[in-house]
Amino acid sequence: MGRKHQAAKIVYNFKDQIIDLHKKRYTLLEIYETIPELKTNMSYSTLARNCSNLQLLSKKSKDEKIDKTDSTKNENFVNENHVSENDDKLSENAKRNRAKLNNRKPDFFYDASTDGKDLI
Repeated sequence: MGRKHQAAKIVYNFKDQIIDLHKKRYTLLEIYETIPELKTNMSYSTLARNCSNLQLLSKKSKDEKIDKTDSTKNENFVNENHVSENDDKLSENAKRNRAKLNNRKPDFFYDASTDGKDLI
């Protein structure tokens, strides 16, 4: 096992191989086991620390978001591209839901003639 500065030099020497294997979707542990010089000269934790210090492997930051073009998050039941269709659907849904709200029974009904004896 080498020292810290030697390990950084070894990782830097194999930088191209590490990046190529990472692009092929190898994990860091698989990369460590694939390249025999890394395995003989340093530990896995040393390789992980040096890769992060040299910023060899790109990670998605917490603030970085991936936009999905096929996302249906904003399109519930209406088509955002056709406004005329939206108006018809919205008005039908609004009428149907308004009728449901107007015709529903009250959740709680209090009979004033009981003087609260039926209440628990």
